[in-house]
This record gives sequence, C-alpha cells and structure tokens, in this order.
Amino acid sequence: MMDWLSRLKFSSCLIPYRTDDNRAVVWGKPMNRTQQLQAEGRKSRQAALSYLADCFTSPANPATSDQLNEFKATSFYFPDIKQAIDKVERVYTDKEDLRRAIMLAAAYELIERLIR
Repeated sequence: MMDWLSRLKFSSCLIPYRTDDNRAVVWGKPMNRTQQLQAEGRKSRQAALSYLADCFTSPANPATSDQLNEFKATSFYFPDIKQAIDKVERVYTDKEDLRRAIMLAAAYELIERLIR
C-alpha cells in the first residue's frame, strides 16, 4: 500500500522549490516564460499600488480630508467615470490580476494627463 508513496519524488510534491540551475518553479513544475512574466508583472503592479497607497495615506500628503471628499464627490457629478470603473470591476471580477492591471493602467493614464 505504501509502494506508490515511496515512488514519489520531491519535485512532484505540491510545494514551491528551485531546480539545480536555479530556474523559478512553482507547485512542483518549472514556470514557463509566460508564467515568469506574469509573476514579475504581478509583483511590479503590487509595488506600484503599494507606493500609491503609501502616498495617499502618508501624513505628508498635502490633500486635506475635505479635498479627498471633493474628489470622491466629483464622480457623483460625472457618472461616466464611475460607470467605466464599475464595468471593469464587473467584467473582470473573476480575473483579479487583469482587473488590477486595467485599473492601474487607467490611473496611470489619468495621472499622466494631469501632469502634462
């Protein structure tokens, strides 16, 4: 009964590890190039989001609470903005990474246009 267990190799276990040539691997299988790029993109997007969150929540942020409330209320007067955001949320609700990438791309585009 234990024969099948003794034939299992460590690499077939469902835990992350690295191969001898130091290629990244996940769940017992080496990641292909697409998976590596996706993982790097996910990490990069998370770093950008963390940076933005730190900026918005920093005590050094020059925006007052009244200004932040004004920014939020603006979307009430321009419903197209909120509807576009809600559509992205609704369409990509089951694809968290893609949803975050789209939202971050939109935020970047908006900020870029603000500082031109």
